[in-house]
Amino acid sequence: MSQFPKFWNQYTDKVLHFAAGFVIYIMSWGILNRFLSGSWWVVAISLAVVFIVAVIKETRDMLKAMNGNNFDLYDIVATEAGGIFAAIAIPILQSLN
Repeated sequence: MSQFPKFWNQYTDKVLHFAAGFVIYIMSWGILNRFLSGSWWVVAISLAVVFIVAVIKETRDMLKAMNGNNFDLYDIVATEAGGIFAAIAIPILQSLN
């Protein structure tokens, strides 16, 4: 049996976590930017929200698996990387206007 399907599942899982981090950051940034317009707090709080959501999701996955060894830190890193990518991309896209 080939290792390709296992690798592919892990790869697509990380891509989904990256995309989720991007979307969560965009949503939290959009909401916070209405109240704290142009403040660096918007970026800091939005990245914190991405991290908290990633930890909650991994904790839920760990409890769902019921084996105690399913807490994948790479999923948290991939989710946070999506949020950081969005934090870099938003100012670049705003400067194009």
